[in-house]
Amino acid sequence: MNARLVITTVVVALLSSGCATTDIGHSELSQPATKDEFRVGSVLRYTKTGNALQANAEHGILPGVYKADQVSAAGTFYRCEGRCIWARMVGDEKTYLYLGGIFVPRDSSSPPTIYRILSSVQSTNSLDNYMNQLGTANATAGGPVNANIVGGAIAGAIVQAAIAAEEGKHTLLPPSEDQGFLQKLKAIIATRSVPQR
Repeated sequence: MNARLVITTVVVALLSSGCATTDIGHSELSQPATKDEFRVGSVLRYTKTGNALQANAEHGILPGVYKADQVSAAGTFYRCEGRCIWARMVGDEKTYLYLGGIFVPRDSSSPPTIYRILSSVQSTNSLDNYMNQLGTANATAGGPVNANIVGGAIAGAIVQAAIAAEEGKHTLLPPSEDQGFLQKLKAIIATRSVPQR
């Protein structure tokens, strides 16, 4: 197995570990009754402080239009085109990019949070360059960007079969404890509207 692939797998696992995540399976999701949306105008980020076994990790949301994509009994999943969810170890430029978006709970007293859709992970060494490419690709072709793919064949056919069986599962990250991040996110979500087409 390639040493770089092993290191990447370990870093991705560290970015996800220690989070009391909640997985939502395919059978728990349905189409939303209305296709409302909101726009995130700039990068939003927060830092999750690690413990003795974990490093600090930075999580974020890229700018874009987030559209109601799926609903569950607990709330609505708003998804952006391409890989708009990212994470990295604090102090590291290598950034891991995920499919996903923002989960808005039905219970308004619960905070919104980031969610990821289980799929292969991509990475970039420059979030700014990725955002520029993403903007260009979405403007010209309406599709996501071709970033460096890093999780293709993580540990062989057995692991790939397990990933394929779980692919598409929505994983909620724990809500941020950063009140500034949450206030910005709530203010953006409050602008939701159904676009006039």
